[in-house]
Amino acid sequence: MELFEKYYNELNKHKEIDEDAKSLWNSLIEAAIEYTNIRAKWSLMANEERSNNDSLRTKLHNSFINRLNIYMRYVGEQGINLLSNELASQDRKKVGDFANFVVFKVAVENR
Repeated sequence: MELFEKYYNELNKHKEIDEDAKSLWNSLIEAAIEYTNIRAKWSLMANEERSNNDSLRTKLHNSFINRLNIYMRYVGEQGINLLSNELASQDRKKVGDFANFVVFKVAVENR
């Protein structure tokens, strides 16, 4: 969790670079929310429902990963070196966990 906190803080602070960064950040947050929503409901689903939703869950997970990579690439193109670039080399499960952490942080920050 401590590493996720560092990644989140680093990524969050760069959303104000310009309007494009802010738009990419918002897109990243939306993808995190969509993925977290289905992942949170996963434990409530029967096996058949899980089977029916598995491809959607994978699609939402991929969408979050893609939007994260796009945001990090954009910030990097602005000459900012990101510690969180190492997040891209993590396994899919860890990146999915980070999506859940992002949703938690955004929810708590905006109460």
